[in-house]
Amino acid sequence: MQADTDKNAPPNKITWQREPQNILLVLPTWVGDVVMATPFIEAAFARFPQARISLLMYRHLQPILHGSPWLEHVYVWPPRKPGPTTSKAQHKADYRDFLHSLKAASFDLAILLPNSLRVAWVAWRIRATRRVGFNRDGRGLLLTDRLPVPNKQGRSYTPMPLVEYYHHLAMYLDM
Repeated sequence: MQADTDKNAPPNKITWQREPQNILLVLPTWVGDVVMATPFIEAAFARFPQARISLLMYRHLQPILHGSPWLEHVYVWPPRKPGPTTSKAQHKADYRDFLHSLKAASFDLAILLPNSLRVAWVAWRIRATRRVGFNRDGRGLLLTDRLPVPNKQGRSYTPMPLVEYYHHLAMYLDM
């Protein structure tokens, strides 16, 4: 499903043959971005109350959400590089195990807050049935639901508050 082509109009709402029951919500990588994503996270849990929602985040960001009801199901990104006591081979094996555990979860929806190609590749690699995110940074082919970027002006992007940016995604998901 392709979203609206008018970048200033709110996107079409996603339609479901069946409400998603197993959702992967990929959180941003920066502290401030996670803080600004909390209204989105809250709306996702309210919109899909019967679903199992798993968060994918970096370990050092978990304290930001400490005390919230959202940390019941969490996957943690493995380190990007091998540590001082980890070999390259072990690091690769750990990453394969990480992907295997995500794939085994059989997510029917992956919501991608970060705009990175890596995040879209992981969602595609684990075979999430629906992969929803903004169509930017060369990742459109990996998404099933490509949203127009609300702050794109020609080849550049105008500044936009991150909460508003996530709000466009929330509208698409009818949250």
